[in-house]
Amino acid sequence: MRHIRAIIGLSGLLMMMLVMAVGQQEPNVLDPRPIEVSPAPVGELHPQLQWMATEKVRLAWIGNDLFEQFPGTDKTKAEVLKEAGFNVVRLSMGIDRDNRDTSPDITDRLPANMAEARRVGL
Repeated sequence: MRHIRAIIGLSGLLMMMLVMAVGQQEPNVLDPRPIEVSPAPVGELHPQLQWMATEKVRLAWIGNDLFEQFPGTDKTKAEVLKEAGFNVVRLSMGIDRDNRDTSPDITDRLPANMAEARRVGL
């Protein structure tokens, strides 16, 4: 296993050296100009999203359901996240591995999670 890691590490080092060598031979290959992105005007945000322009967004990314009980408490995971100061939650949703055109999680899990999020104010 160490032998494989060493080969991968050396391969990465070799690739980095090749990129640097090409950059030294042809000075115009790399263009380090900064990318400038103009922010979207605040006036175009949906009224329910205006708070994001003035308040801090605290995001939690979880793989489980918000309506499940938090271990060791009588509260749901959504209630615990809200009390901890989170105001946005991103849930992981899966696909049907036999039919990748559908996602049973969207029909089975999403409505209950949305109801719980709205109930506690996430």
